[in-house]
Order: sequence, then C-alpha cells, then structure tokens
Amino acid sequence: MPFTDQLRATRAKINWDQVYKTASSIKGQPCTSNNDEFSGGCNIIYRILFEDGTSWALRVPHDMAPVEPTVTTMNYVKNTVPTIPIATVHAWSDSENGDGVGTPYILLDWIEGSTLTWNATFPPPETREKVLAQLAQYSADMLVRTTDMTKSSTSTRSALAWTLRRIDSRLRRIFNGDLPSFDPIDCLIYRAMAEEKYHILSLDTLPFPLMHTDLNPRNILVDGNFNITGILDWDDWVCRLPLQFAVRCPAMIALDDDPSADDLFLKDRLSFIEHFASSLHFSGLLDDIAAQLLPIAADEEQQAFHSAIGSKGSYAYWVEKYLVRRADWFNAAAGTLDRFLQANPEMAGSPEVMSIQTHLLNFRESHLGTYWECNPALCRLFENVVY
Repeated sequence: MPFTDQLRATRAKINWDQVYKTASSIKGQPCTSNNDEFSGGCNIIYRILFEDGTSWALRVPHDMAPVEPTVTTMNYVKNTVPTIPIATVHAWSDSENGDGVGTPYILLDWIEGSTLTWNATFPPPETREKVLAQLAQYSADMLVRTTDMTKSSTSTRSALAWTLRRIDSRLRRIFNGDLPSFDPIDCLIYRAMAEEKYHILSLDTLPFPLMHTDLNPRNILVDGNFNITGILDWDDWVCRLPLQFAVRCPAMIALDDDPSADDLFLKDRLSFIEHFASSLHFSGLLDDIAAQLLPIAADEEQQAFHSAIGSKGSYAYWVEKYLVRRADWFNAAAGTLDRFLQANPEMAGSPEVMSIQTHLLNFRESHLGTYWECNPALCRLFENVVY
C-alpha cells in the first residue's frame, strides 16, 4: 500500500472517543486533541490536551506493528537510567483494535522541545560541545547502568560470535545475489579482519549493554538553550551490543565521506570522546575496562568497522577506505570461507560459493602472471597486492 494510503487508513481506524476516555480515566480530567499530526518514519503522533495544560502524545504505528517491545524498552530505560530524558508511558495496547482505540497505540508524555538542527554550519562550536557533553553522559550511563560494569562479571554471549553472525548474514545475501554491488571476496576479507584484526579478546565475554544506535538530530529534542529535553525512537535502533561495539559516537557525527563536513565532524568526535572519557571516569566502571574502551572510541578505523556491521553504506565506506587487498588477507579470506561454510553448510553447493572457492584455491597454488591476466576481476581486486 502506498505510504499516503497507509496513513489515511491508519487515521480512519482511530476511535477518538475511546482515546479521550482512556486518557481521562488515567489522568482524572477531561481531554481533547488539537488535531495536529506529526508523522515520523514508523508512527503518527497526535497531541492530547488536558484541562490543567498537561499534554500527552498518542503514538500510533503506521503498519499495526506491535508496540510492546518499545514500551518494555522505554520502561526499562526510564527505571534503569533515570538521567536520560525519556517519556513516561501511561497506557498502551498491542491488540488489533487497541482495546477499543481501533489500532495498537501508546499514550505517553508529550516532551516539549524542538528537533535538534545539526550540520556543518550550525550550531556554533560552544553549543555543539554542550550538546555532545550531554550525549556523552547519556551514552556512558547506558553503557554502565544497563549492565553491571562496576564489578567483575561475564556473559555467556561471545562478541566474536555475534559479529560473525551478522557478517555471515551479509555474505549469504551476497552469494545469493541480493547485494550484487558487493564483492564476495571483499566481504570475506572483512570477515577475516573481524576475526584477526578487530576482535578484542579481553572484551569478548563481557556483558552486552543496551545502547541507542540512532542518535541523529531527528531523535533529539532541545530547548532554546540547547538543553536536551528528550531522546526519541526507542524502537528497532535500540539493542544490546557487544561492549566494544557499544563504544560509539552519535550517528550525527559518525564517520562521513563528505569532505565539506569531515574536519568539523572530526572535531565533534574528539569533543564527544573527551566528554565520554570524563563520564566513564565518574561512572564507577572498572578501571581496566575503561582503559580498553577509550582507545576504541578514538580509533577511526575501528569505528568504521563497527558501523559497517549494521549499515550497507557504512560497509561500502569501510571497503573504500580500510579494506586491505593484500596477499596475506586474501589467504585469510580462504580460511574464513571454510569457517563460514562450517557455520552455513547449506551454502556449500552454491555456484557462487564454488566459484569463489576456485579463485581462492588458484591464488593459493599460483601467483603466475598469466593467472591474473585470465582473471580480470581478481586483477582489479588485487591491484595493490604486496608479496
């Protein structure tokens, strides 16, 4: 269904009498709506007004998506990390008719504020630092408080296993032809480097903190003095990450291939890291863990690798800037393909996989110039091979 038709259909389902009845029964006073509508990527938001001037928000998913996971996350963060400005949930329903409202919904506090504007020219430097200091504090609080990082503890989950599962998902799509613009050998080298270069063994079995991975301006509300009044979008972009992946700059200042913004965003990242380090210092985090996390935050290549796990665009950026097309990594790709097939045996008979296996085997057996001449794709791929 086209998006505009979907919005129209969602609006038509809302039983406003039941909305007012539900809100009034909780608040204890009459309410109405001013009919203002705010449409985000996944939800429609309406403002509910009470007699005492209080406002709530009615949040309705476009596609009847379940709201319970979002409510659970918001309640957990509200109780566990009280420093983060997040709306209180007053009522919700996942039933198809919303317990009479007509659709799944959430009733929650209305957060005053304006969507943050953030680009290469605005806000000015001192304001940028103020915003980044607040985000650094929230990130440190999430990292420490959603796991017990103030004492020695371990997880039954492995960061490396988590990483390889996600890379393997991309590899399967590449081999199946769903990502034709991505070179399978590039991704195999990426997998090999994940195992041999980027993985931090000492952090592998530490608990996975809950992190907000989409701190973009549209998800940040501020007042006139750039105090953050609300963090939005606690849906799909909030997840538990391995500790080394949880140390990340906000998406709005993450690595970018835009030269016009790169210098300023680099300054932003350095400012964020400085404030993040200060926040960790006072967080109660074990010193030996903090000492390992800060270099990760400052390592541009490591940050690019982390971002590439969950984003095709970030992966393309990593390939362009950091992929090492060298003979030793080409051989490592052959080894990691074997391990990929052990974890994904159903892919072993794929013609695409068998073709790559042949290329890798030939490379292992011979570096003859005629081989490269007969394989222009490999010649292009390894034009900078060092022996």
